[in-house]
Amino acid sequence: MLVSDLNGDGRPDLVLGNYGWNSPLKTSAAEPVRLYAADFDGNGIIDPILTCYNNHVDYPFMPMDDMLRQVPSLKKKFYAYETYAGAKVSDVIAADKHVTPLSAATFSTCWLENTGKGFVYHELPVEAQYAPVHALAAADLNGDGHTDLLLCGNQENNLIRLGRDDANHGVVLLGDGKGGFRYAPPAVTGLSVRGEVRGLLVTADYLFVGVNGQPLMAYHREPSR
Repeated sequence: MLVSDLNGDGRPDLVLGNYGWNSPLKTSAAEPVRLYAADFDGNGIIDPILTCYNNHVDYPFMPMDDMLRQVPSLKKKFYAYETYAGAKVSDVIAADKHVTPLSAATFSTCWLENTGKGFVYHELPVEAQYAPVHALAAADLNGDGHTDLLLCGNQENNLIRLGRDDANHGVVLLGDGKGGFRYAPPAVTGLSVRGEVRGLLVTADYLFVGVNGQPLMAYHREPSR
């Protein structure tokens, strides 16, 4: 999360990084992705079970082999792939467990406009949704007097079914001073960051980028023309 005045009204707005849209997982307020976490088989270890909707029915997202490694006691119930193929959440989590899940109704990276009486939700451009956003910075990057945004992130160590989320190479969104943003491509910005970015710092002369498993990166900010 980042706090910055994005529309010049003197009130601090919020920028929220999220998982993005480039994933097999789809979610909405009506059909959210859910995470159940409890010790389902009584072995003293918390078992996370991720679920999502398919044709308006909530199913476990994990394949059977992953599920059985997570909760071995389910082997008695799911002894063949055919028995698991149509399993719903209620077939995997016993009714007597009474587990309240965490829910995600949106994966959109967004900003929340501070109106002084509450916050108004605004989705950021599609380029901000290509991959998970973990690092945010706000600064006047092109010298026009308006606040711009830099979004970085990625997530490489995922479940095989999810794949690598690494399509964010440093997303620059140029602000118009009124809360609108347009994407500036790498050919314009000169920015190309690969890997899992977890830290950003913008100074008057430099952009510093912290990437997991890599030396600290530094980009020199050229004077605006």
